[in-house]
Amino acid sequence: MEARTQKRIVIGAAYLIVIGAIAFSVYWLNYRPTCSDGIMNGKEEGVDCGTLACAKVCPNPVQSLEVESIVLARTSAGDFDFAFQVYNPNSDHGASLAVYDLVFKDRNDQELARKKGNSFYILPGQTKYVVIPAIRNKPELAILASVEITSVEWRKETNVVPINLINTKDALTIGPAQTTFETTIFNDSDFDFDNVDVAIIVFDDSDRVITTNTTNIRTLLSQTERYVKVSWPFTLPQDARVFVEVSTNVFENSNFLQRSGAQEEFQQYFQEGKSIFNF
Repeated sequence: MEARTQKRIVIGAAYLIVIGAIAFSVYWLNYRPTCSDGIMNGKEEGVDCGTLACAKVCPNPVQSLEVESIVLARTSAGDFDFAFQVYNPNSDHGASLAVYDLVFKDRNDQELARKKGNSFYILPGQTKYVVIPAIRNKPELAILASVEITSVEWRKETNVVPINLINTKDALTIGPAQTTFETTIFNDSDFDFDNVDVAIIVFDDSDRVITTNTTNIRTLLSQTERYVKVSWPFTLPQDARVFVEVSTNVFENSNFLQRSGAQEEFQQYFQEGKSIFNF
């Protein structure tokens, strides 16, 4: 082989080596999994995680809360009662505080006014009602409402153990004019709570929400029951149906009463109580 040909082969091989090194460097810097650079790259299934690339299981992404069944009901007292259902699709994250705006709209879906700074809490996988009764500062033309969740404080929760807050008594009415609903709530758990929330939604015979109400129980001890009574300034229909939802904020340590001089952690324990009653 001539020296000139050999020289060309050597130069060509050198070029191939250089190009290969550059290509490998580009791949190594941009596509290899690093598992610590804060970037999803290579065969990573998420940011710095993946069972094959990093030998680390990726956490489930936190999904947004889903608002359902929004109702703005004008009552015979001349005010508005508001209710909506919200669903938390996350199995391991709850919201210790979800802040939302209540937006009043006209029949053309145009915003008339906004009630800011409302809030609720919700557990992993939970569907719950959020209600605001007797809204008086409202635009007269409002017939619709929407909910805009503005911020959420997420808390990761595992080991959910049931804490049942149970309605134990059938609905009763006081007097011929049905303006009152009463029941009892039983704390079927080993925990003492400082505050328990009770949401009440009233439906007519066609399952339309006609009014709401709320109350709370202060100091509900373990294995005890408390009487609950709510009233309205107008008469409820004879065939009204009442839905009662009972919950407590397990994300708030101060909500758990001290026992034997020490405050126990309880945030991971909760199951809301739900019952439907008929007048």
